[in-house]
Amino acid sequence: PHMLSGAEHPRVPLARALAPSPRVFLMTEPFSNLDRKLRDDIRNETLSLLRKLGTTVIMVTHDPEEALSAGDSIILMRAGRIVQTGSSSDLYDHPNSVYAAEFFCDFNKIPGICRGGFIETPLGRAAALGRPDGEAVLYVRPHALAIGGDEGVVAKVMECRLRGEIEEITFTLAGIAQPLRRRSTDRSGLVSGQQVKISADPAGTFVF
Repeated sequence: PHMLSGAEHPRVPLARALAPSPRVFLMTEPFSNLDRKLRDDIRNETLSLLRKLGTTVIMVTHDPEEALSAGDSIILMRAGRIVQTGSSSDLYDHPNSVYAAEFFCDFNKIPGICRGGFIETPLGRAAALGRPDGEAVLYVRPHALAIGGDEGVVAKVMECRLRGEIEEITFTLAGIAQPLRRRSTDRSGLVSGQQVKISADPAGTFVF
């Protein structure tokens, strides 16, 4: 094994563990020490093989993307206790707590007041069904922040950066101390200091 290339090294312990054809396979952070491209390749190759073999796999990971893409069923834990279980879409689209929401995604956090099934915030009004009246926080995913539209509120562009295929824009909004971030594959053409209307797509918002 010591004569193999760096890309082949991680395959050796995997091959050794698979050789006896185990019915259950436990992996703890198996791809954590690899660079991104190699990690993705080896993970996809390994999981594809395990599915073909019909092997039950329990994989421990702290990588949210890896958990969502690799797991048929996910168990999210905190301090030794189960927080939420379900499919990738269950946990990502319907987080049951702040911890579950923040584990899988960054958020814009906007304080507000809940009244009669809605939350009023500096970004506007949003549904808050089932939430008691009083102080709450609207969590908005960066990709759910939309530009334009008559229903939006006026915000000021702080910075517009291109991060490969993703464009990230930061805004200042009256009534919110922290800047808001928008991430999208669209090219907005916005510049620092420009004022635009922004709003939140309900599909990417949660109230806690």
